[in-house]
Amino acid sequence: PTIMTERACSRLVLGAWVGGLVMILPPAVLKARLPYCGPNIIDHYFCDSAPLLHLACTDIRLVELNDFVVSLVLLLGSLALTIVSYAWIISTIFRIPSAQGRQKTFATCASHFTVVSLGFGISIFVYVRPSQMNSVHLNKILSVLSGIVT
Repeated sequence: PTIMTERACSRLVLGAWVGGLVMILPPAVLKARLPYCGPNIIDHYFCDSAPLLHLACTDIRLVELNDFVVSLVLLLGSLALTIVSYAWIISTIFRIPSAQGRQKTFATCASHFTVVSLGFGISIFVYVRPSQMNSVHLNKILSVLSGIVT
């Protein structure tokens, strides 16, 4: 037996796609309308927004503020949902009657908890900071670390 109906699954998928589009479309439009000048070399390994903004030859404070707010909402909202989910998982693990069963379950979940914690930690550190504190070199290192670890 399935826990979720096909209709509920389809609605969740549609909601995720629409929500993602609504969150990413305004910043993408703002960035596409910026005038870019000078060298077209981005000092980064991945396609990221902040290094691209450094190539713009206009005031980018509004775009940076928009990026900050979108990152804050997405990352902290996702983190809150993940923490609630993990709390349920941990409370379920504590209800396992045998100590050996709890230990095996925690051992199985520990690597996932670690990777998710690193992912959220790095993402929050990189994207939920004022631009004055942004270091392109540090962000590049963290992006590579995140790509290797996860």
